[in-house]
Amino acid sequence: MSKCISRYRINDQIIDCLYGDDEFFNLPRDAQVVSQFGKFFTCSQRNACIPYRLVKDGICHCGEEFQTLCEDENPELIDAKKNISFQVVCDSFVDLLPIIIGGRNETDETECEQWSCNNSYTHCDGHWNCLSGFDEIDCNPT
Repeated sequence: MSKCISRYRINDQIIDCLYGDDEFFNLPRDAQVVSQFGKFFTCSQRNACIPYRLVKDGICHCGEEFQTLCEDENPELIDAKKNISFQVVCDSFVDLLPIIIGGRNETDETECEQWSCNNSYTHCDGHWNCLSGFDEIDCNPT
C-alpha cells in the first residue's frame, strides 16, 4: 500500500514509513525543488501519490490501462469522469474512469449487451453509437 506524507515529516526523527525511509532521505536544499517535493497528486485508481512535477509530463504514472483516461495526464477531467448523466451510459464512448471490480476494469461501457445502441438518447445525436451508424439514419437535417 502506498502512503504520502508531508515534507515536514521527512527527517523529523519520527519514523512514518514502514522501513524508516522518511528518516534516511536527503532533502534537497533548492527552494524550488523543496516546494515541489511537498506537493502530491493522488491517483485514485492506483491508491498512489506522485509528485506534482510528474503531472502532465506526457507519461501516465497513475496506470496504463486506459491511456486516454490517465488521471495525471488529464487532471481536469477527473471530476467529470466520476459523475456522468444517465444518457451517456452505454453510448459507445468511455466517460467514467475505470474501476477494478472482481479483477476486471469496469466503466460506463461495461456489460452493455442489453442496451440498444439506437435509443431515445443516441438517435440522431450526431455520433455513430451503432457500428453501422443505424442510430443516425432518418434524422431531420438542422
